[in-house]
Amino acid sequence: SKYKGKYVGTFGDISTFSFFGNKTITTGEGGMVVTNDKTLYDRCLHFKGQGLAVHRQYWHDVIGYNYRMTNICAAIGLAQLEQADDFISRKREIADIYKKISTVLYKSTRKVKMFFTLIGWSQF
Repeated sequence: SKYKGKYVGTFGDISTFSFFGNKTITTGEGGMVVTNDKTLYDRCLHFKGQGLAVHRQYWHDVIGYNYRMTNICAAIGLAQLEQADDFISRKREIADIYKKISTVLYKSTRKVKMFFTLIGWSQF
């Protein structure tokens, strides 16, 4: 998706993406964090590794979490990524069908101006 002409995830200090089961690309659960800031990157690694301190073994200096994706989930995500263009095309076809049907059933399909130039249509 794009916002104001830029792809999401390419602006700002940090971006997150969900890979939940109803998303265009899924790993079943989980997501991804992207940043080009080394400090933020290191901090994310620290939290995802259960907050274990680097300077002392088995010492948690912050409350961390187990945010590590398994190899199997990552493999599923990579396989999904290879098919992303096909998934998106099919979702757009389905969205077009819903738009055509909705004009028959309702006078107007969308009364709210969309902020994004490309819509994910993840629920179709």
